[in-house]
Amino acid sequence: MRRHNQVLRSLAITAIILSSILLAAAAPDSGLSVQFVARGSRPTATDIATGDRHGISFFGHAYMIIGVRTRTGIKEEIYGFYPSDDNLRALIKGPGMLKAEYRCTPADDCSPEKTAETLKRLSEAEISVKIPVTPDQLTAIFHQVSSWNQKQYRLADQNCKDFVAAVAETLGYPVPARSVLQTPVEYISSLKALVEQENQRRNLEAQRQSVERQVEEGRERLREIEIQTRAAEERQRQAAAAAEAEARRIPIGWTRCTCPGQHFAYGKVVDGSRYHEPTIKCP
Repeated sequence: MRRHNQVLRSLAITAIILSSILLAAAAPDSGLSVQFVARGSRPTATDIATGDRHGISFFGHAYMIIGVRTRTGIKEEIYGFYPSDDNLRALIKGPGMLKAEYRCTPADDCSPEKTAETLKRLSEAEISVKIPVTPDQLTAIFHQVSSWNQKQYRLADQNCKDFVAAVAETLGYPVPARSVLQTPVEYISSLKALVEQENQRRNLEAQRQSVERQVEEGRERLREIEIQTRAAEERQRQAAAAAEAEARRIPIGWTRCTCPGQHFAYGKVVDGSRYHEPTIKCP
């Protein structure tokens, strides 16, 4: 039993080391990711002082980037939730719309000025957190995108931050508590900390499960070895018993020798007496 415990401890230590390596090196990579990003309010004092043309954003903005690895590089789709009308009433409460931050379709303004302004905004990200996703998770994200296209924009409780939170929760991540005065940058900063903590928890849980599997496999292997050992011992016992029985067996017709000193080369000795074929006669 002590030997078995030592083997199990050794297997557990080995499993911990191997699981750490395998989780880092052999985790499946789907080439898909979602990144939550936030930029601050604009224009800043520097923008105004330098005359930098910039769209107005009093509170900043949070959005997500879906990344898909292709043979030619990473293709990105960038989505954010906005009020559909550009006025104060719509900003507080009104129809919402989920749109790509940078695209060029017949419904978009693709002028050089608008494109430059959009790229400028994308370069102003202040905080972000990236999460690898599976194809199934990506499908779930697009279901969220579809549902948010039907939602109303409300500054207090259904805005760009809430959209990001809904996607994060779809992926099973905890999200920060919301407040009206919280900026998108503050929200994504808090979300990033929670995502990192959750990733650490998931990695530790995966390591624990890997260790448990390998330890259980070790126990199963020990059980198999014990069964094989008992079977081998039983075969050995049976072989020894058969050999002993054969050694004590007196062939039918053999007789007890009365002159064993002369017939020491014949027959066999059983229980101190020599037996041999009846054709061998003592003088």
